[in-house]
Amino acid sequence: MDHCLSNTLTIESLSRNVEVTAFAEYSSFSIPTGGPAAKISDVKRGACGHSAGCKIRAGGDVTAFTVRPAAEYSDYSKLTVNGYDCLTSGGKATNCRAVSARKNADRSYTVTLTGVTGVSARTSPRTSWS
Repeated sequence: MDHCLSNTLTIESLSRNVEVTAFAEYSSFSIPTGGPAAKISDVKRGACGHSAGCKIRAGGDVTAFTVRPAAEYSDYSKLTVNGYDCLTSGGKATNCRAVSARKNADRSYTVTLTGVTGVSARTSPRTSWS
Protein backbone atom coordinates (compact mmCIF):
# COMPACT_ATOMS: atom_id res chain seq x y z
CA MET A 1 0.00 0.00 0.00
CA ASP A 2 1.39 3.39 -0.95
CA HIS A 3 0.05 5.14 2.18
CA CYS A 4 -2.67 4.21 4.64
CA LEU A 5 -4.92 6.97 3.25
CA SER A 6 -3.95 6.93 -0.40
CA ASN A 7 -6.78 4.69 -1.65
CA THR A 8 -4.12 2.92 -3.73
CA LEU A 9 -3.04 -0.68 -3.36
CA THR A 10 -0.38 -1.92 -5.74
CA ILE A 11 0.03 -5.67 -6.17
CA GLU A 12 3.32 -6.27 -7.96
CA SER A 13 2.76 -9.95 -8.65
CA LEU A 14 -0.58 -11.72 -8.48
CA SER A 15 -0.28 -15.48 -8.00
CA ARG A 16 -3.63 -16.20 -6.31
CA ASN A 17 -6.98 -14.58 -5.58
CA VAL A 18 -6.80 -11.51 -3.39
CA GLU A 19 -9.63 -10.25 -1.22
CA VAL A 20 -9.40 -6.60 -0.21
CA THR A 21 -11.60 -5.13 2.48
CA ALA A 22 -10.76 -1.54 3.09
CA PHE A 23 -11.37 1.98 4.00
CA ALA A 24 -12.48 3.46 7.22
CA GLU A 25 -15.31 5.93 7.14
CA TYR A 26 -14.08 9.34 6.04
CA SER A 27 -13.76 11.96 8.76
CA SER A 28 -11.95 15.27 9.01
CA PHE A 29 -11.09 18.01 11.50
CA SER A 30 -11.21 21.78 11.17
CA ILE A 31 -7.88 23.58 11.14
CA PRO A 32 -8.10 26.80 13.20
CA THR A 33 -7.72 29.95 11.11
CA GLY A 34 -6.62 32.14 14.01
CA GLY A 35 -8.26 34.57 16.36
CA PRO A 36 -7.79 38.09 17.68
CA ALA A 37 -4.13 37.46 18.61
CA ALA A 38 -2.93 35.33 15.69
CA LYS A 39 -3.52 34.38 12.08
CA ILE A 40 -2.97 30.91 10.60
CA SER A 41 -2.09 30.83 6.92
CA ASP A 42 -0.21 28.91 4.23
CA VAL A 43 -1.75 25.55 5.21
CA LYS A 44 -0.13 22.70 3.28
CA ARG A 45 -1.35 19.12 3.56
CA GLY A 46 0.39 15.87 2.69
CA ALA A 47 -0.95 14.00 -0.33
CA CYS A 48 -3.22 11.90 1.89
CA GLY A 49 -4.26 14.72 4.20
CA HIS A 50 -6.50 16.44 1.70
CA SER A 51 -9.94 17.65 2.56
CA ALA A 52 -12.19 20.43 1.45
CA GLY A 53 -11.73 23.95 2.81
CA CYS A 54 -9.72 24.45 5.97
CA LYS A 55 -9.86 20.84 7.19
CA ILE A 56 -7.50 17.90 7.54
CA ARG A 57 -8.46 14.29 6.96
CA ALA A 58 -8.30 11.99 10.02
CA GLY A 59 -4.89 10.28 9.95
CA GLY A 60 -3.54 12.79 7.43
CA ASP A 61 -0.58 15.14 7.76
CA VAL A 62 -0.50 18.93 7.85
CA THR A 63 2.96 19.30 6.37
CA ALA A 64 3.15 22.97 7.30
CA PHE A 65 1.16 25.99 8.34
CA THR A 66 2.23 29.43 9.50
CA VAL A 67 1.11 31.05 12.76
CA ARG A 68 1.74 34.80 12.85
CA PRO A 69 1.01 37.27 15.67
CA ALA A 70 -1.66 39.84 14.87
CA ALA A 71 -0.28 43.24 13.83
CA GLU A 72 -0.71 44.82 17.28
CA TYR A 73 1.39 42.13 18.99
CA SER A 74 5.14 41.65 18.82
CA ASP A 75 5.46 38.00 19.86
CA TYR A 76 3.86 35.14 21.80
CA SER A 77 3.99 34.37 25.49
CA LYS A 78 2.37 30.99 24.73
CA LEU A 79 1.87 28.98 21.53
CA THR A 80 0.54 25.45 21.99
CA VAL A 81 -0.62 23.17 19.18
CA ASN A 82 -2.16 19.81 20.12
CA GLY A 83 -0.47 19.89 23.54
CA TYR A 84 2.98 20.70 22.10
CA ASP A 85 4.61 23.92 23.32
CA CYS A 86 6.00 25.51 20.16
CA LEU A 87 8.04 28.09 22.11
CA THR A 88 10.00 25.59 24.24
CA SER A 89 9.78 22.57 21.90
CA GLY A 90 8.29 20.57 24.75
CA GLY A 91 5.17 18.81 25.89
CA LYS A 92 3.45 15.70 24.69
CA ALA A 93 1.64 15.94 21.37
CA THR A 94 -2.02 14.92 21.56
CA ASN A 95 -4.51 14.26 18.77
CA CYS A 96 -1.64 13.36 16.42
CA ARG A 97 1.56 11.31 16.23
CA ALA A 98 3.88 14.31 16.34
CA VAL A 99 4.12 18.12 16.21
CA SER A 100 7.18 20.21 15.34
CA ALA A 101 7.61 23.98 15.15
CA ARG A 102 10.26 26.36 13.80
CA LYS A 103 10.47 30.09 14.56
CA ASN A 104 10.92 32.25 11.48
CA ALA A 105 12.75 35.57 11.15
CA ASP A 106 9.43 37.48 10.90
CA ARG A 107 8.27 36.20 14.37
CA SER A 108 5.90 33.68 12.79
CA TYR A 109 6.15 29.93 13.43
CA THR A 110 5.96 27.14 10.87
CA VAL A 111 4.19 24.15 12.43
CA THR A 112 3.92 20.54 11.16
CA LEU A 113 1.51 17.85 12.42
CA THR A 114 1.63 14.17 11.42
CA GLY A 115 -1.00 11.49 11.87
CA VAL A 116 -3.77 13.93 12.81
CA THR A 117 -6.67 12.64 14.93
CA GLY A 118 -7.83 16.12 16.03
CA VAL A 119 -6.60 19.73 15.97
CA SER A 120 -6.38 22.33 18.74
CA ALA A 121 -4.31 25.50 18.91
CA ARG A 122 -3.97 28.05 21.69
CA THR A 123 -2.10 31.33 21.50
CA SER A 124 -1.41 34.07 24.01
CA PRO A 125 0.03 37.27 22.61
CA ARG A 126 2.83 39.28 24.13
CA THR A 127 2.41 42.96 23.43
CA SER A 128 5.32 45.08 22.35
CA TRP A 129 7.15 46.88 25.17
CA SER A 130 8.82 49.42 22.87
